[in-house]
Amino acid sequence: MSKFPELTAAHDFEGTAGAVLWAAKVPPDQFTEVYPGSRQWAYTPVLRGHNGIYDPRDGKRKFTNNAALIIAHWITEVLGQRVNWDAVAIEADHADTLVTDADGIERPKWTLNGRIRDDESYEAQRGQLVGACDGYLFERPDGTVGFFVGRWIEPTVTLSSGDFTSVEVTEGQWGVDAPTEVAVTYTEPDNAWREASAGIWVEEASLRAVTDEPQMFMITNHDQAVRMAKRIAASRRPQFQLRGTIGFAGYELLGQRFFAFRNAALDIDATFEISELRRTSSSTFEVIAVSSQASDFDFDATTETPPRPKFGSVVSSFTTPEIVGVTVTSGNASSLNVAWPAQPDYLWQQIRWRVSPDGDWQSFTTTAPEVAYTITGLTDGTDYDVQVRNVSAPLINRPSDWSPEPALTAVAVQNQVPPGALTAFDVSVSGSDAVVTFVAPNDPNYFGARIWRSATSDFSAAVLVHTEFGIPSNGDSWTDIGLSLGDYFYWAIPINGSGIEGARSGPISATII
Repeated sequence: MSKFPELTAAHDFEGTAGAVLWAAKVPPDQFTEVYPGSRQWAYTPVLRGHNGIYDPRDGKRKFTNNAALIIAHWITEVLGQRVNWDAVAIEADHADTLVTDADGIERPKWTLNGRIRDDESYEAQRGQLVGACDGYLFERPDGTVGFFVGRWIEPTVTLSSGDFTSVEVTEGQWGVDAPTEVAVTYTEPDNAWREASAGIWVEEASLRAVTDEPQMFMITNHDQAVRMAKRIAASRRPQFQLRGTIGFAGYELLGQRFFAFRNAALDIDATFEISELRRTSSSTFEVIAVSSQASDFDFDATTETPPRPKFGSVVSSFTTPEIVGVTVTSGNASSLNVAWPAQPDYLWQQIRWRVSPDGDWQSFTTTAPEVAYTITGLTDGTDYDVQVRNVSAPLINRPSDWSPEPALTAVAVQNQVPPGALTAFDVSVSGSDAVVTFVAPNDPNYFGARIWRSATSDFSAAVLVHTEFGIPSNGDSWTDIGLSLGDYFYWAIPINGSGIEGARSGPISATII
């Protein structure tokens, strides 16, 4: 807003977000300085997302992270299927139910925060969305897609062995590979919005540890990740597992997540959660289910939350010393000689320079401790800013501040040899004009002469009025025209091609009357 005064607080850009990232290609000798991580910087955007999610409870499209509304949006807008919006509203209310986490913070029970990609399969997308909120998708009798978010629902359908044409019930666990503990990996804001473990939920401490580590990156809060760990552990180590084929009773299971199963011969009276219900013909269904109970869905954050990982960064007390005593002098062939006192042998030095005052910096990094560096290839007669700093060798990191601050400024000079003095110098008056005449020295370094003028014989008060360019040993002149009445004093100073001055001639006075 400081850059664009026409923007006001009314311009909140609601519903829009964007980022443009640009990484420059740099010379190989500068790469480790510009990209110390050996690649472009990592960018982790945290965006307020899709603002077109439909909420049947108020009839509006808006941003929301309500798990039920996001799943309904995915079903209708991505899959192109239909939903019962009255049923979606019920699930949205359950997703918004406030639960208290281990820190005493109230949060909506089921939220989804993340992204799905167009190049992912529908099954992969479904796994991300439904898996992060303990969801359950099914076909409703009216042909629409129904779903539940994670919660216990008292079963309304009871089946017995007579409803099955075949049934297999196994008591016990799923073998030695059944997980005894679950550690969900999720997206943690306190870890710079990167992946983190929610800690380990231990389901069976007496057995050999078998850890399941599901990745649920649509989850962005620790409490939800732990609740999912508990649910996964319970479903993977149930008391009973049921697999069977049923007839028309299968239609009663459409739209159900749980059913009761009673079999006196097997001494089973339990509630089962449907894992899979598949219609194999118009009168036959195959069902796979695991025993479940209401306590599997209960979660007391104050007593059941495992120790939470702590996030932070390593802070080093090491500081790289700043270089004191940098000097810069002009060298031959438009070079600059940079020097500094000897530094500790574990440090390398970086030198940088630019056209003063605001050119682009160029730099060089030594590959061993040094005390001097010559900058070459500069433009004759141009002022350059120069600074030096220490870096930790050989990683080129933990740099000191650039020194000195402000930078030293020096001029690049192609020819350091001054020309000889003028062999003759005089001033005459012609009307209101002063005619300056001189003879250039017989010196190949001669390039021209600077002519100075003052109202007194004090050179410190003189101003440069003209530069006359010429050749060695040549007589030359310049006329200072239109002067007012009075006394004038003149000096002439020979220069070489780089502007290096020779001996000064003068003063010689001239009086305009």
